[in-house]
Amino acid sequence: MKRLSFIFAFVLISLSWCSFAQNVKPATTPMVVLGTIEPNGKNSGQTTKAEILANPRLIVKGPNCYVTGYTFSMLPDGHDFVGPFTITGSELTPKIQNLIKENTGKILIENITMKYSKYEMTASSIALKYNH
Repeated sequence: MKRLSFIFAFVLISLSWCSFAQNVKPATTPMVVLGTIEPNGKNSGQTTKAEILANPRLIVKGPNCYVTGYTFSMLPDGHDFVGPFTITGSELTPKIQNLIKENTGKILIENITMKYSKYEMTASSIALKYNH
């Protein structure tokens, strides 16, 4: 009986510790990427329309985190600066997707806010040059 009580207490403490660990703010802010485009990949800072539109959402590279909002701006080749647009959520809106489809140039995603457990954090900006 004493051994069973010890095992029960150990399991209870372990479960308590795990739930506590999930509510601790991470030491560093997790990285946010646009779809599957890695900022430090082989084509660092450059991509294509197809890559952007294949997975048009911001994804946090960390567990239990999600993007709550961001601002989107664009500098289309041969045109004036467009934006900034303040967006709630992680998806690129249909309006933004149409701008990307119709143009080539540079996009800038800033003021990326994310939620981790009960904490609100701001991620680094994303700047990409894209072509056809």
